[in-house]
Amino acid sequence: MYLKRPVIASNTGGPRETVLNEETGVLCEDTPQEFAIQMAAAVRSPPAFKEMGEAGNRRVINMFSFEAFSQELNSTLTSL
Repeated sequence: MYLKRPVIASNTGGPRETVLNEETGVLCEDTPQEFAIQMAAAVRSPPAFKEMGEAGNRRVINMFSFEAFSQELNSTLTSL
């Protein structure tokens, strides 16, 4: 997501916490057919997937960057 590319990921585990379905990428069933369907959708609709990539980049910077982590840690420590 940091590289402004939408994610096509399995709708399980970690991706469910980081990828916003149809906003920063697509979460799909863990089958080759479903991944192929989502890849084909990306090829058919480049503007939509470009916007997902941009949104993913913003999400990474806002939620997972060193600065975001530092602010969250500082906030937690201050509240203690």
